[in-house]
Amino acid sequence: MPTVLPNNSYLSVKQYAQLNNVTPSCIYIALKEGRLNGYRIDKTWVIPQNAVMQNKRLRDGRMIGYSDLRKNDLEGFLKKRGLRFEE
Repeated sequence: MPTVLPNNSYLSVKQYAQLNNVTPSCIYIALKEGRLNGYRIDKTWVIPQNAVMQNKRLRDGRMIGYSDLRKNDLEGFLKKRGLRFEE
Protein backbone atom coordinates (compact mmCIF):
# COMPACT_ATOMS: atom_id res chain seq x y z
CA MET A 1 0.00 0.00 0.00
CA PRO A 2 1.52 3.36 -0.97
CA THR A 3 2.09 6.18 1.48
CA VAL A 4 -0.35 9.03 0.96
CA LEU A 5 0.91 12.59 1.42
CA PRO A 6 -1.47 15.31 2.58
CA ASN A 7 -2.82 17.41 -0.27
CA ASN A 8 -0.52 20.46 -0.10
CA SER A 9 1.88 22.31 -2.32
CA TYR A 10 5.40 21.00 -1.80
CA LEU A 11 8.80 22.57 -2.30
CA SER A 12 12.25 21.14 -2.73
CA VAL A 13 14.92 21.89 -0.14
CA LYS A 14 16.54 24.41 -2.48
CA GLN A 15 13.23 26.21 -3.15
CA TYR A 16 12.32 26.34 0.54
CA ALA A 17 15.80 27.66 1.41
CA GLN A 18 15.56 30.42 -1.19
CA LEU A 19 12.11 31.51 0.03
CA ASN A 20 13.35 31.72 3.63
CA ASN A 21 16.78 33.25 2.94
CA VAL A 22 18.77 30.39 4.46
CA THR A 23 21.17 27.84 3.05
CA PRO A 24 20.04 24.37 1.96
CA SER A 25 22.38 22.85 4.56
CA CYS A 26 20.45 24.74 7.26
CA ILE A 27 17.25 23.14 5.95
CA TYR A 28 18.78 19.64 6.00
CA ILE A 29 19.91 20.16 9.61
CA ALA A 30 16.44 21.38 10.62
CA LEU A 31 14.83 18.35 8.95
CA LYS A 32 17.25 15.99 10.69
CA GLU A 33 16.66 17.60 14.11
CA GLY A 34 12.88 17.62 13.65
CA ARG A 35 12.62 21.42 13.66
CA LEU A 36 11.02 21.35 10.19
CA ASN A 37 8.39 18.95 8.92
CA GLY A 38 9.09 17.30 5.60
CA TYR A 39 8.78 13.99 3.80
CA ARG A 40 11.63 11.92 2.50
CA ILE A 41 10.96 10.13 -0.77
CA ASP A 42 13.91 7.87 -1.58
CA LYS A 43 16.83 10.32 -1.30
CA THR A 44 14.81 13.48 -1.88
CA TRP A 45 13.08 15.70 0.69
CA VAL A 46 9.84 17.54 -0.04
CA ILE A 47 8.62 20.21 2.34
CA PRO A 48 5.05 21.53 2.59
CA GLN A 49 4.96 25.11 1.37
CA ASN A 50 3.28 26.28 4.59
CA ALA A 51 5.75 24.46 6.90
CA VAL A 52 7.38 26.62 9.56
CA MET A 53 10.90 25.98 10.79
CA GLN A 54 11.47 26.21 14.55
CA ASN A 55 14.05 28.91 15.18
CA LYS A 56 15.82 27.53 18.20
CA ARG A 57 18.02 24.51 18.16
CA LEU A 58 17.57 22.06 20.95
CA ARG A 59 20.26 22.61 23.56
CA ASP A 60 21.84 19.65 25.25
CA GLY A 61 22.77 21.68 28.34
CA ARG A 62 26.55 21.58 28.10
CA MET A 63 26.94 25.36 27.84
CA ILE A 64 24.06 26.53 30.07
CA GLY A 65 25.44 28.87 32.72
CA TYR A 66 29.00 28.61 31.45
CA SER A 67 29.32 32.40 31.16
CA ASP A 68 28.51 32.72 34.88
CA LEU A 69 31.12 30.12 35.73
CA ARG A 70 33.74 32.06 33.75
CA LYS A 71 32.87 35.13 35.89
CA ASN A 72 33.39 33.03 39.06
CA ASP A 73 29.65 33.22 39.81
CA LEU A 74 29.06 29.66 40.99
CA GLU A 75 25.59 30.42 42.39
CA GLY A 76 24.43 31.87 39.05
CA PHE A 77 25.85 28.83 37.24
CA LEU A 78 23.99 26.42 39.52
CA LYS A 79 20.77 28.45 39.37
CA LYS A 80 20.67 28.34 35.56
CA ARG A 81 21.10 24.57 35.70
CA GLY A 82 18.35 24.20 38.30
CA LEU A 83 20.73 23.28 41.12
CA ARG A 84 21.52 24.83 44.48
CA PHE A 85 23.81 24.31 47.45
CA GLU A 86 22.56 21.97 50.13
CA GLU A 87 21.49 23.79 53.30
